[in-house]
Amino acid sequence: MSATTQQTLAIDPAKLKARLDQATAALALLSDEHRQHFTINEQTGKLHCSLTSHDLPPQDLANYVSGNQKYKEAQAFGSSSLSFDYKEHSKFLVPHLRKKQMLYCQLTRDVVNNRRSDVEKLLNGRRFQTKLWQDWKKRVLKLKKKLVYQIKIEKRKIAAGEIRVKRALLKNRLEQLKVVTRDAILRVKK
Repeated sequence: MSATTQQTLAIDPAKLKARLDQATAALALLSDEHRQHFTINEQTGKLHCSLTSHDLPPQDLANYVSGNQKYKEAQAFGSSSLSFDYKEHSKFLVPHLRKKQMLYCQLTRDVVNNRRSDVEKLLNGRRFQTKLWQDWKKRVLKLKKKLVYQIKIEKRKIAAGEIRVKRALLKNRLEQLKVVTRDAILRVKK
C-alpha cells in the first residue's frame, strides 16, 4: 500500500471528530434542496454526494454546490442525468468496452458520454436519424423478402397436398345440397 492510502486508513480520532464537526456545520449552512443529496461518511469525515458519487472535504462543499457542472446537471435532471438509462435504446447504445463512463452507438459507430444531454444530442441528431431510417428500411425489406419466401412455400404446399382436401370439401358440400334439395322436393310433392 502507498503512503497516502495508509494515511487515509489511520485518521487521528481528534482530527476525525473535528472534520465530522466541520461536515455537520457545512451541511447546516446548505439549503434543504442541496442538503438532501449529501451524507456524512463517518469513517473519513467527508461529505458524500448521492447524485454524483463524489466524496469531498467539508470546506469544499460551498464551491462544489455553486460551481461544479456535474452537480448542477445531476440536480437539474435528477440522478439519471449522469448515469443515463439507455435501456430503451439498448439496440443501438451499448456500454463501451474500455471506457466505462462512455456508450458506443452501433448505428453511427460513435462514442458518447453517458450523460443525458450527450445521449439526447446523439439521438436527436441528423446523422442518427438518417441511419435509423436506413436501418428501418433495411429491416423492413428483409422482413418483406422473408414473408414473400414464406408465401411461396405455402403456395407450393397448397398446390401439392391440399387439392385433395379441397375436392373432398366440395364433395361434402354437394352431398349436403343434394340432401337439402331432396327434402325440399319431397315436401312440395306432398
